[in-house]
Amino acid sequence: MLKKEPSFASLLVKQSPAMHYGHGWIMGEDGKRWHPCHSQDELLSELTTRKRRKSKCMQRKVKWFISFVTEGRVIQYLKMICSVVIRRCRAMAVTFSR
Repeated sequence: MLKKEPSFASLLVKQSPAMHYGHGWIMGEDGKRWHPCHSQDELLSELTTRKRRKSKCMQRKVKWFISFVTEGRVIQYLKMICSVVIRRCRAMAVTFSR
């Protein structure tokens, strides 16, 4: 029953060694050990992010707001915004009632 031959699992390990050392360590391509928690700054610095640009509509609204405030026409600006909101709400109500 007992044989002096190596187990099947040990043969598999010899053919393809594990890619990790345990406790989260990973073997890199150059053979160095790497732990994800130890180099988050490097990982995050490699990620590229694009800054979100404001849409032209939002830029226009900001420009209008600044011009209305500097000219003292805040009430007129608020009325204009309210009329746009009411118009959109009515359009949505018509769409949902169909």
